[in-house]
Amino acid sequence: MLGKPPSSPTEVAPSTLMPSLAQAVVSPDGQNPIDLQIKLRGNILHVLCQSARSLSSDRILLSLVKALLEPELKTRLAQDFPQIYQFFVYSRVAGERQPEWTAPLYLDRLERHLAQLVLKHPDDEEAVALLHQLLGDSTAVAPPSATAGLPEEISSAIVVSNLSLARKGKPEAIARYLSELLSSLDVGVWVSVRAFPGQHNRLPTAVTADPKPGSSRSRLWILCEAAYSPDPLQIAEPTAQRLRELNLTQYRDAALVIQVKGESDPDWTLRVDLTPPEEMLREWSRWGDVPALERLLTYVLRDQGITVAAETKDTTLHLVCTAPAATEESLSQHQVMDVVGPLLESIAPQGLHRAMVFGQRAVGQGAATEADA
Repeated sequence: MLGKPPSSPTEVAPSTLMPSLAQAVVSPDGQNPIDLQIKLRGNILHVLCQSARSLSSDRILLSLVKALLEPELKTRLAQDFPQIYQFFVYSRVAGERQPEWTAPLYLDRLERHLAQLVLKHPDDEEAVALLHQLLGDSTAVAPPSATAGLPEEISSAIVVSNLSLARKGKPEAIARYLSELLSSLDVGVWVSVRAFPGQHNRLPTAVTADPKPGSSRSRLWILCEAAYSPDPLQIAEPTAQRLRELNLTQYRDAALVIQVKGESDPDWTLRVDLTPPEEMLREWSRWGDVPALERLLTYVLRDQGITVAAETKDTTLHLVCTAPAATEESLSQHQVMDVVGPLLESIAPQGLHRAMVFGQRAVGQGAATEADA
C-alpha cells in the first residue's frame, strides 16, 4: 500500500482546531463579533468568517498567519492534521449568500505570507518582530517603513506558486498542486517517489508489486483517499491531465491509487504515462502519423503564432503554414524553414519522401517551398 503520513487523518476531528482559530480571528474593536465555521475537504481546511459588517482581508489573514506560526499550533497541525496543505479563508457578511473575499493560505509558505502582509501593515509591531525572528534577526525592532530591514527578494517575489514547484518534480508540491483539484471532491492526496522495478522499456498498466531496491527508474506514486468510493473517471482523467501539464521529465510514469478511508486495499489503480507531449508526438511522427506531424509542427512554430495543416499526396507531405494576418514577420520563409527543415530531417517520417511547405497569412496566399522529408 502507498505510504501515508504517520498519523491517520481520521484520528482527530478538525473541530478541535476551533478554539485556537477563534481566539486568533477576533474583531479589532470588539464591536463586530466574528462567527467562525470550518470544514475539511480533502487536503484543504475551509475557514468561513461571518460578521455583521465587512472584515479587512489583510487583518484577518495576518491574524491567522501569526497564529499558525505559533510553535504549539504549528506542531499540532503537523502531528494531528498532516493531510492539511492549505487553509482557504472566506469572509461573508451575515445574511449574504456570497463571500466578500476569499484567500488561500499555504502552510508551507506561512513565512512568505507573513512577509507579504507585513509590507502592507508595517504598523503591526508583533508581526514585524515575528518576521525578523523568522529571518534570523531576533533582536530586530519594528522598522519605520514597510520594506525597511526586509530582504529584497522577499519584497519582490513573496509567493512561489505550487505549479512552479511541482514542475521541478517535488512530491510535496505535486500533492498540493493536485489537491487544488481533488479537494473540491473531498479527496485527500499524498505523493511519494519509488524506484521502478526491472529494466523493461514498457511499463505494466497495473501496479501491484513493490519496487525492488537499486532500480534505475523512478515512479511517482499518488494515493487519493476518500470517505466514499469515487467514480474513477471523475478523478483519473483530470488528475492525469494535470500531471501531463507539468511536463515531469524526472519520472517515467505515475501510479494513481484510489482508496477508501479505513480500507486496506485500493479500489483501483491506474498507470499514467508521463512521457512529455512533444516526445510522444515525435515518436508518432516518425511512423508517418500525419495528425501528429501537424500538431508537432504547430507546437514548434507557436512562438511565431503559426498554425500548420498537413496532408499527404502519395509520398509527398503538404504543409500549409498559416500566420496571423497582422503579423507579416511571421511569414519569413527562412525563419519557417529553419525550424521545419531540420525537424523533418531529424524525424524522417516513414513512407514520406519529400515535403511541400506553403506559407500564407490568415487572409491571402503565400509562396510554396519544396523540401526533402
